[in-house]
Order: sequence, then C-alpha cells, then structure tokens
Amino acid sequence: MFEWNDKFSVGIDEIDKQHQRLFTIGKEVDDLLKYSNLSNKYVAIMEKVNELMEYTQYHFDYEEKMLEAKDYPDIGEQKEQHMKFIHYLVGIEITKNTDQQEVQLREILLFISKWIVDHITSLDKAYSDHMHQ
Repeated sequence: MFEWNDKFSVGIDEIDKQHQRLFTIGKEVDDLLKYSNLSNKYVAIMEKVNELMEYTQYHFDYEEKMLEAKDYPDIGEQKEQHMKFIHYLVGIEITKNTDQQEVQLREILLFISKWIVDHITSLDKAYSDHMHQ
C-alpha cells in the first residue's frame, strides 16, 4: 500500500525525499494495524498521527515556499488541498475504546493512502514541468 516507486517522483530530489518520508510514516501506520499485538493501540496511533501532522506541516510549508519562489500559477489549489489534509488530521479523534481503535485506524490509513497517492500523482506531478523551467 505504501510502496514508493518512480511513478511518484516529481523530479525534484528534496520533494521526492519528503514524499518518501510520508510513505514511510504511512507504512508505519499500516504496520501498526497489521502487526502490532498491543491490546490498546491508542498511544501508538496518536503518536503516528502527531508525527504525520508535524511532518506534513513541514513538507507543505517547504513545498509552498518552493512553488511561490517559482511563481507557480496553481499554488492556490495546492494550499487548499494541503489545508484540507491538515484539517483532517487535526480532527482525528481516536477512541480509547479498544474495540473501535482498529476500525478507526483502518479509516485513517485508507484516507492517508488515498490522499498521498492522489495528491502526488495529480497536483504535485502537475508542478513538475513548471519547476524545471
């Protein structure tokens, strides 16, 4: 689910490295779901959600500054999508009820994987040519 390959590359080394880090965090969430034998995953889930939030904020800030420096015409759409992702992460509330944690983790994982793949392969790929001018 979170396997990096060249189809995700935007051709900008630093951005590709940051995207790969997002894949790594996503894989760690996936591993928590698949392999963790913790009966109560609340603390581990929240640590990963917080890590993802901190890293995406760093990445989005870096990416937006890079796009602004090159006068990227569709930066508004980038910023809007970035804000939606952050709002989703901020709004995550994991129950301490262990019966519901796995369901919630699956929902988070599906959202993250879909968002990362869709965002990189559409919006981020769209700025690649512009950035190489």
